Amino acid sequence: MKNGQSTKKSLKSKTLRDTESEANETGNEEELNELSDVPSVGQPKQNMSGTHSGTPAPMARMAPVSTPAEVVNHKSMVPEPGWFNGDRKMFEDWWRAMKLYLRANKVTDSDEKIIAVLGRFRGGTAGAFAQQKLNKIDGGDDTPSWDAFEAELQLVYSDKTKEADAEWRIETFTQGKKHIADFLIKFMALANKAQTDDQHAIFLLKKNVNREIIRAIMAYPPVQAPKNLEQ
Repeated sequence: MKNGQSTKKSLKSKTLRDTESEANETGNEEELNELSDVPSVGQPKQNMSGTHSGTPAPMARMAPVSTPAEVVNHKSMVPEPGWFNGDRKMFEDWWRAMKLYLRANKVTDSDEKIIAVLGRFRGGTAGAFAQQKLNKIDGGDDTPSWDAFEAELQLVYSDKTKEADAEWRIETFTQGKKHIADFLIKFMALANKAQTDDQHAIFLLKKNVNREIIRAIMAYPPVQAPKNLEQ
């Protein structure tokens, strides 16, 4: 009887020792697993999904945004002509700048063009001229056509002394050592200011251009020979 009880106690003690040993081994394995999950220096930690939590997920490549081609702004190509105060010496340059500005901004309506011009008349006789035109428009008078308005401006503000000076200078303006292209640009400007007709302008060209050029032109076949001043 005593031997049987001793045997049972021995078996029970062995079972307890085995159980404790297995528990210790399991604990050691779990501890080792936990330690293995701790990243070493410089190694990112892994999360539950197996990916490295320290490394951001790769971003999806975005399609490149196409940049539209730069649009040429015609308004920026021609500067604002500024104010005109009635100084006739400045009118020619200002008027050219004004017409270029209207064309660049595609102002084609006759009334809008006239209002744009009058809106830039300030001070001096120009301010008085603009006020006079505005009073007529407010009084119910029809706005003049653009051609009539331009002709009136030319009559009032064109520098008559420049025209008289051009009439005298074109008669004696010779090519000399000037390049033929430079000479023709200046000659045509004088002809326009002096309001020289084509027939007289051609006579002056034949008279004042270097002989070598005239002989070269006269040597052209009749079909290719220039027929007017522009040619």
